[in-house]
Amino acid sequence: KNGHEEKVLEKIWADWEKFASYAFNKSHATCYSWVAYQTAYLKCHYETEYMTALMNSFLGTPDKLLGYIGYLNRKKIKILPPDINRSQAKFSVENGAIRFGLSALKQVGDVINEVIAEREKGEFTDFEDFIERCAAWINKGLVESLILSGCFDFTGIARSRMVLGYDALAKNAVAKRKRQSSGQMSIFDISPEAQKMSRTELPDIPEYDHRTRLALEKERT
Repeated sequence: KNGHEEKVLEKIWADWEKFASYAFNKSHATCYSWVAYQTAYLKCHYETEYMTALMNSFLGTPDKLLGYIGYLNRKKIKILPPDINRSQAKFSVENGAIRFGLSALKQVGDVINEVIAEREKGEFTDFEDFIERCAAWINKGLVESLILSGCFDFTGIARSRMVLGYDALAKNAVAKRKRQSSGQMSIFDISPEAQKMSRTELPDIPEYDHRTRLALEKERT
């Protein structure tokens, strides 16, 4: 009617039909563009904080996290390893770096919040102190993930010794709790000096070789 070619009009109509399957009105598009501008601003000026929040939104998606960690390495943004006395449940910003979140470790789960609540009463002094204070919530899978990812490296004890010695420590911790709940306290439960003497000795075995240590670490993160 207006003198346009039919072929051109059919092409425009076909394009419209395709676009209509994912089209936004102006108000919707404006909101999207505003959010895009805000996130771009944050990424440009607060990249460490931005990436921390982004990684926390993908805690249950290891492949995504690996991609973001690769990006951080390229950008020279330091990623601090998991630490039972420093890490939060989620990734967190620490002195301009990103501290690995404990919830991102395999076999950890929500119970880690109970562990962190216990830690807020006072940092864990060593591996045995952690077992004794958290025996009510933890299990072997969780503890091995913490050990093999490096959460107890600050103790200077070989990861292999902690993995092999966990069962004995857990058994003693449970027995001690039962004695305390029943009122059958011994001198070893009361005296700090005696407690030191009664501490469980971890197996005297060598640390994993470097390749094995890295492989086990990768399995848990």
